[in-house]
Amino acid sequence: MEKWIKNECYELNKNSINSLFDNKIPIIIVKNFLSKEICENIKNEIERIGVEYYVKTTPKIGKIGITQYEFSNNKQDYFNKVNIYNNKMTKIHKIRNFLIKTISFNNSCKSTIAFEKEMKSYYFAGLIRLINNSALLHIDYAPRDAKGWDISKINAQIAWNIFISDDPSTKGIVYNKLWEDCDEKFKNVNNYGYDYSVVNDKDKIEYNSNQGDLVLFNSRNYHEVSKAKNNRITLSSFIGRLSNENFIFWS
Repeated sequence: MEKWIKNECYELNKNSINSLFDNKIPIIIVKNFLSKEICENIKNEIERIGVEYYVKTTPKIGKIGITQYEFSNNKQDYFNKVNIYNNKMTKIHKIRNFLIKTISFNNSCKSTIAFEKEMKSYYFAGLIRLINNSALLHIDYAPRDAKGWDISKINAQIAWNIFISDDPSTKGIVYNKLWEDCDEKFKNVNNYGYDYSVVNDKDKIEYNSNQGDLVLFNSRNYHEVSKAKNNRITLSSFIGRLSNENFIFWS
């Protein structure tokens, strides 16, 4: 694994996005991407909609929205729910749309919500998550998680998180280790996490974030989040890069 070019990258532009897809840099952070006022308005909207929880996920994680990973064996059920959550989250997804436009502008490329040809439907994109415990060491990568879905055709994947609220005591950790098929022997049997031996002696970066910050990283890299004292609320989705260099978004 090649070393990252530098430990941190705070600028959002075409070079940095593609470097992140190619795992040449560890992270992009845009400070104060959203104002405190907008974040507080989103928190009010979350309270109005109401929070649900992942089924059979330990530790407990609250959410609004759906993920492809939850429905990996039931494509029809996933797409049946897309419009339901899009309608619930209209105000919140204005922020998602702003981010998509920002990514498109900075990269001179076409950025759209992912589309599943078989279902003739767009994916859901823009998940709210509430975590007040640690997130286990894991990876997110559509070619592994979504075989048989159109999003599996990407050649690289990053994740973005906008921190609607955060706990200064918590930190995110990204390791310079891209998932490979042979890593499945390290996967925990009872949950989505992996044994730490898979990242032994690997470079890593630890970061703290404040309310309103935007963080992007390569989600095929192993990553985790330390335990928080209070709810850590994020708005997030994945971005996949296609062979034609265009980007697609989904959750």
